[in-house]
Amino acid sequence: MAFVGGNLLGTATFGTQVLNGRLGGDFVYARVDYPFLAPGAQISNLTAWFKSTALLTGNPVSSWKNSSANSSLTGLANTGTVPVDAAGANYNPSLSITGGTGYLSANNIFASNFLDASGSRYSVYTVYKPSASTDQLSLWNESSTGTGLSLGATASSVTGTGGNKSISKTTPLPTGLFSLDALVVNGGAMSSFLNGRSNGTQSGATAVSVSNAGIFQVNGTGNMEVAEVVVYGGAHTAGQSTMNQIDTYFGIKYGITLPHHYYSTVGDTLFRADGAGTAYLYDNNIAGIAIDSNEVLIQEQSRSQNTALKGNMLIVGVDTIVSSNQPNNTPVGSGISYLVWGDNGASVLTTQTADMPATVSSCAYRLPREWKINRTGTGIGGTQVRLDLNSTIPLSGYTEVDFQLMIDRDGDGDFTTGTQTLVNAAYLAANAATFNNVVWDQDGNGTDVFTLLINNRIPTVALVANAGSKPAVKLPCPDLAGTLIFANDATKPTEKYMAIYPNGNAGYNFSATAVNNNPLINNQRKTNATSATSALSNRMYVVTDAGTNNYPTGMKLRLYYAPADSAAAVTALDPAVTGTPGYRWFRTPAATPADVLAAQTVNGVTGAVWLTPSAYGAENGVSYAEFNNINSFGTFGALATRLSSTLPVKLAGFKGSIANCTATLTWETAQEEGVSYFELQSSTDGMPYLSCGKVAASNDPQGHRYGLSSPQVAAATLYRLKMVDKDSAVVFSPVVSLYSPACSVRSWSVMPNPVPRGGQLGISIRNGAGSVRVVVTGMQGQKLFDRVFTLSSAAGTIQIPTAGLPRGIVTVSVQSGRGQQVEGVRKVVIQ
Repeated sequence: MAFVGGNLLGTATFGTQVLNGRLGGDFVYARVDYPFLAPGAQISNLTAWFKSTALLTGNPVSSWKNSSANSSLTGLANTGTVPVDAAGANYNPSLSITGGTGYLSANNIFASNFLDASGSRYSVYTVYKPSASTDQLSLWNESSTGTGLSLGATASSVTGTGGNKSISKTTPLPTGLFSLDALVVNGGAMSSFLNGRSNGTQSGATAVSVSNAGIFQVNGTGNMEVAEVVVYGGAHTAGQSTMNQIDTYFGIKYGITLPHHYYSTVGDTLFRADGAGTAYLYDNNIAGIAIDSNEVLIQEQSRSQNTALKGNMLIVGVDTIVSSNQPNNTPVGSGISYLVWGDNGASVLTTQTADMPATVSSCAYRLPREWKINRTGTGIGGTQVRLDLNSTIPLSGYTEVDFQLMIDRDGDGDFTTGTQTLVNAAYLAANAATFNNVVWDQDGNGTDVFTLLINNRIPTVALVANAGSKPAVKLPCPDLAGTLIFANDATKPTEKYMAIYPNGNAGYNFSATAVNNNPLINNQRKTNATSATSALSNRMYVVTDAGTNNYPTGMKLRLYYAPADSAAAVTALDPAVTGTPGYRWFRTPAATPADVLAAQTVNGVTGAVWLTPSAYGAENGVSYAEFNNINSFGTFGALATRLSSTLPVKLAGFKGSIANCTATLTWETAQEEGVSYFELQSSTDGMPYLSCGKVAASNDPQGHRYGLSSPQVAAATLYRLKMVDKDSAVVFSPVVSLYSPACSVRSWSVMPNPVPRGGQLGISIRNGAGSVRVVVTGMQGQKLFDRVFTLSSAAGTIQIPTAGLPRGIVTVSVQSGRGQQVEGVRKVVIQ
């Protein structure tokens, strides 16, 4: 006898049996202990294994050898022309059979060659595709009695001397799909699978002769594509492990959805697929890629064969998808590794915004269809994924940047919880989006769920360059916090220039322009050369509102700026004017930067309203100033000023000291008259200065001594006095710098992380006595929480409620004092 179909790496036992009075060559029983080279590793009684992926000679085919150890049926020879399609069956070859003129066969083959020890039954598995409903595939014809096996689009049958057993197809096989038929000759089950459902009803009984010679053939009455034919001695029973594992081999290799769970050759459950009406929601259009040395299966790329409702739109390949499974020479190793997937059967003709993580743009939407992918083994690494979007959603105007795979790593299909990974499309060609180097099951739980995310446009904060002026277009959808985003392009935004939070107001109709018009403004300086000078910052924002202009609760405006702009404006002031420089934001009804230039004076801007920022911060490394209670719009900008002291106050001294992270500032006046108050201010970088407290002036003509204390929670802090007279004139003192390395928030931590939504997030702080500001922002930079806490001791814990925070990833920032110095940020997951 001869062993055909692979390298024998283990031991083999061979013997003879007497069947129906015949000995030796009619039947050879082979048991291979290792490896199990058989479909599903079911080697027992494997008598015929004709597979298109091995032992085909030529194209057109001249012979097709048996990959099993059956010596009586060593191979089939061609009659006529039998061409091979190299990728006809899920990237695997298929043979094109023309009934009666182009087929393969072997004569003088006895049915006893296929029987088991009982000598009465054998099981047949066939993967084939008819071209018409009348086509029949013939596998066995006994010469003297006319008994045989035939399979077709509408019925499959076994004709025997004692009668006929047939399976009538509930749904005729589509001519464009491969089907798996499994049947048992001389009684037992016959079944046909179509798109994961059993597809037929049985009737009749058979008694096929086992002693008469006949023709084993791959033939037919019409045109037929055939990929594989397998025969076992004995009766296989539906639902038992033998048939389940053999079915799985065919299902994975040819993208044929099965109506039961998928099992590896060692019994692992690869995928749960119980069919309609069960709890498993991803049992549609199941396919997979695999490395399984026990059955010589290396399926490096795959898709479902179901073309209905775009069931075949997903293709996954090891490393790279190519035209055929055969030349895909990506090294895949050996052993047992599977990636198997199925979908939830949802629409691909519509999109939805529900069930989305908080980390994506509010302009994003996704396909309702989801795919679940299970991983077994570790031999399959990076994959290429392709989604064919033809005949799905409208694609006009889309490019590859519009598509991302959104992968839910915990595999529960809830994209609002757990960890999501976004993979950008590498390219879009012929309306198919391709994603490279997609690695599955990164958390090791064995499963992921994914879908297609579309239009996830989150522009990056940007500043208009010098000599630049760009329209800041309001995006059609606000971010998840309800903030209006103004960017460079409404359909494909890449740069974000400003933001407005409406705060419940309605009726607005904004248009805006972001300006850094250096040649026009150039820090324009105004001066009287003695007592007053001003200089404009080059950066301005022109915001026009054609709406109702009735916003009783006021809006929040966020403007982005560069600290270098502030420094340049201060530098541009007239050095002939003495006094401490100031830097103030303003809003003016002026319609253009040129109008602001015309309205500028040595003291300010005519018609402008001075604005006090409610917060300073940074978003993606770009500084911003935020303003509350804005209900009128126009041109927003900043102005540096310096005014010589005209106050009726003479400052005799200003000094400070620090003890236990408490700064004490004292000052003395030589004379006072008509002074309103003194305000102590502090800063860590010279801009901005924030108030630490006020003291009413004594207006003692002989002068007075004053003092104020304030917690110092930054290592180095600048202090100054703001002196205001009763006519609102202002002058500033020289700056006092105090330094103590023990006064910064040295360390802090958050717990728990992740934190359940609705629970409390604890922030533990050491060396943080005094005022500590906590800011929580979303992934798009929107502020979700902002509060100043006072710690009475050097160590303490702050509790932040999470009920009002969105699920997903947020950023927690701890700032010393009232925000002068950022002490670090942490990423926190809200579940």
